[in-house]
This record gives sequence, structure tokens and C-alpha cells, in this order.
Amino acid sequence: YIVYTSRCVAEKKYTEQQAKKLFPQVFVPVCNPDGTYSEVQCHSYTGYCWCVAPNGKPISGSAVANKKPQCKGTSMHHTSTSAVFFHAFILLHIISQYPTLWTEQVRRRQNRTRTQSTSCDQEQLSAKEEARQHKNEGVFVPDCAHGGLYKSVQCHPSTGYCWCVLVDTGRPIPGTSTRFEQPKCDGNARAHPNKPKDHYRSRHLQGCPGEKKTEFLTSVLDALSTDMVHAVTDPASAGRMLEPDPSHTLEERVVHWYFSQLDKNSSGDIGKKEIKPFKRLLRKKSKPKKCVKKFVEYCDISNDKALSLQELMGCLGVTKEERAKTGEGTTSSKLVS
Repeated sequence: YIVYTSRCVAEKKYTEQQAKKLFPQVFVPVCNPDGTYSEVQCHSYTGYCWCVAPNGKPISGSAVANKKPQCKGTSMHHTSTSAVFFHAFILLHIISQYPTLWTEQVRRRQNRTRTQSTSCDQEQLSAKEEARQHKNEGVFVPDCAHGGLYKSVQCHPSTGYCWCVLVDTGRPIPGTSTRFEQPKCDGNARAHPNKPKDHYRSRHLQGCPGEKKTEFLTSVLDALSTDMVHAVTDPASAGRMLEPDPSHTLEERVVHWYFSQLDKNSSGDIGKKEIKPFKRLLRKKSKPKKCVKKFVEYCDISNDKALSLQELMGCLGVTKEERAKTGEGTTSSKLVS
């Protein structure tokens, strides 16, 4: 006969094993005698307690520190997308106070090769060797992309956690950790961004010279910034928003956000089909209209029928090099007014 194991009991057993083996800060749920989730859940390492729905998901806004919340059973509000962020918050709190296994491993391996820059491939080899020598399945082994870069999503199978990283260094991005699911990550996030030369300053945009080009770029960025503000304030899209880089200007945040909206398959490039919403936006919301016709071709400086993040930022005039030369951003004063 089949022995039924409830979701809570299964999760409890799994997390208890992980806590014993290699990750003592893991949150272990509390189950009722009938196998359902206890209405109040607490995390001893962080001191936080919160209410949960019958499926174990945290109730939005119920978390309190160093005491138990008043939970009202079925009358509690429905769980929202912020539940995912709450899990990430709990994990981040742990990471900030108790260095995780993979952080320690990466630090040790990188210290060994301090004299040279460590590529993902080098770290991957080192991690596999460490796992082999110590016969430890809990060793974190990074996933690598081409050219020594890291894949933007990294996962630790032994714990079930995934998180976003900077693709050039592998450093985790705060606020992106999820459990048993993959977060949506920016495939171009870097600690040391490629600073493309401003090939667009002298590049000719047919039918759109000088001041007309400046007016056009301003109108495009204004339209994009308006769309981003609407998306940020829309509860339905909150769970899909990438956490902005605090070092980015408003213009950079706008372009990074819009690029992530267009790049549906997270390939790092906007292909022919993905570019269609951008073309529609240009036709509807930008002026002068004469600047619209050849603008996508103008952006595609590599002539490969796709746009990279660097190309989109460059053709919209949103580069640090551009601001350094002009002393101001394209639309900074307008966007914050």
C-alpha cells in the first residue's frame, strides 16, 4: 500500500537532513499532528516568525521579529507575490550573519589563485576536485557560460537554493535567492561592466539629425520610464521585477528593466520577434516620427539582427562615457521632475 506523506512532513524531513549534513541555518517547518503546516512558523536563527497559508506559503505582511504573530486562520489575507521575497529576505538575513557553505568555498578557492583572475571554468574545476578529494556532495560547483563567465542563475542542489550572480565574478546578487525554483536574473549583470566606446555619437540616423535626434531619444526614455513606473506599482508584476543595481542612474535602471522585459528567453540578446514591442513603442510614443523608421537598424551596430544590452544603452545615449563627456544624462532632469 502507498504511505501518504504530507507536504509539510516531506519538507521537514528534507530540511532536517540538510541542516544535519551541511547547512545548519536552513529553515525547518513545524507541522501539526495531522501533517498540515502549523499556522505560525518561526526561524530560530533570525528570530522571525510569520503566519502561513495551508500550503505553507508565508502570509504577506505577517512577519514579526522576536515574537509570535497573531494569526487568524482562514480569515488571513491571501498569500501574494511578496511571499517569494520574504523567503529571499530570510535567506539574506542568514547570509549576512552566517557565511554560507558556498561563500566560504568560493573564498577559499579564489584565495588560492589570487595572483590571477579566476574564471568560472577554473573555479568549476577546483570545486569538482575539492568534491572528489573530500567525497563531499555538498560542495558548490558553479555553472559556467562561454568565455569563462558564470551563468546568471546559480543553484546549490543539496540545499535547493538558487540565486542570481554577476556573470563576470560569480558574486551573488542580494535579494535574488529562491528555493526550489529559479529566479529571473539579468544575464548581463557585471561587477565590471564593459564600457563600450560611444560609436553612436557620430553614427548617422537617417532623417534624424542633431537636435531632432536628442529630442527623439528624450521622448523614448520618457516613455520607457513611464512604463517602468507603472510596472513597479502594479502588484501583478511585482514578482517579476529585477532588483535594481544601486549604482545605476535612473536612466540605466530604465534601460536594464526594459531590456529584461524584451529578452523573454533570457538569452542576453533581443531577437527579431522580441524586438516587435520596442518597434510598436517607438511608433506610438516617440517623436519626431522621422527618427523612428531606421532607429532599430541604427541601434544594431553589430549588424546581427539582434540587440544586446550594450547596444540598446548605447543607441539611447545611456552610457557613463556619454555622461562624462556631456556632463549630464540624456533625460535625467526630466525623469525626476
